[in-house]
Amino acid sequence: MVGGPIPEGPVLVTANHLNALLDPLIIFHVAGRPTSPLAKAPLFDQLVVGTMLRVLGGLPVYRRQDDPTLMDRNEDTFRGAIAALHRGAAIQIFPEGKSHSEPALEPLRTGAARIALRAEAEADGALGLQIVPVGLTYEGKQFFRSRVIAEIGEPFPVGPWLPAYREHEVEAVRGLTDEIAARLRDVTLNLERPEDRPLLEAAARMYTREKRLHGWREREGLVEHIPRLRRMAVRLEWLRDSDPERYDRRGVGAAHRGPGLSGGLVALGMDRCPRRGDRHAGGGAGRALLRTRCCSLGSSVDPASENACRSVGRSWSASSIGSSKRRTAPPRSSDLHRDPNVAGAVFHIFAASDVRWPPRSITVATC
Repeated sequence: MVGGPIPEGPVLVTANHLNALLDPLIIFHVAGRPTSPLAKAPLFDQLVVGTMLRVLGGLPVYRRQDDPTLMDRNEDTFRGAIAALHRGAAIQIFPEGKSHSEPALEPLRTGAARIALRAEAEADGALGLQIVPVGLTYEGKQFFRSRVIAEIGEPFPVGPWLPAYREHEVEAVRGLTDEIAARLRDVTLNLERPEDRPLLEAAARMYTREKRLHGWREREGLVEHIPRLRRMAVRLEWLRDSDPERYDRRGVGAAHRGPGLSGGLVALGMDRCPRRGDRHAGGGAGRALLRTRCCSLGSSVDPASENACRSVGRSWSASSIGSSKRRTAPPRSSDLHRDPNVAGAVFHIFAASDVRWPPRSITVATC
């Protein structure tokens, strides 16, 4: 957990929604006080999940895609949520309106803003309601016992939006929804493309090991790791948007298009110019390609980055990746940084992270 705790008094906890079952439990665990979730109505019909939601004091939300004939019951849900806020309770709501596996925050629905503004308006502005954004980022939600970080953002009051709500209700609701979305983006990992995540993970691993922030076989804590991924994602987007030609020419685009990140990579370097006599392409050919790729991506802005790049190639060459047996299974995601194309791509981000930001220019030296 980062930040927090959830303040006392009436609070609307807004969070991104990546796992329908675990998200409410994680927020309940880290909030430091009871929080009642709003959840889609079909979940209340399930034996385990429904029981859990009722124990947590959950309220059902009726969605058009589930049963359009029950949409009118949402008024009762809204009244229940507002009554709980008037009692000083904390309500958790997922304004994306659905759980998903997208790499970025989905467009928010207006329910959270409408509940907040209506609760404050019915109390004539004396409620003191606050909204607290919570960002959930899973290391690998498809894997059992993988890690997750909950980042609790700064609470902000609803009261300043009340005058605008009394004059132009729709515009105020939309404005508050946009504010919630902006604050959620500050505490979540947002990527433009799904394939960016393994690329950035590899870049972060290379960066922390070269900087000796932790040992080569140690995992970086999520408290440091997720903010680093956010910063690297900003640099990747800058490279992609400001200089798409360099993005493609220097290997980042090729790494995205290549089989290494799409899950179809065969033995490391097997299809990348193997030489006769190599027992498998993860040996001499793959190592030579990696050294060449890293050498060509040294940053002339920061000579230390060039030296670090060379050491990455040396350390990979010295490792015991090779084997006398041909490798037939695709590599694990942790092996992606050993693929020459990916290694060159991630080190471009690695080098860019060491220069003053935003950079005036990044000059790429070729040896």
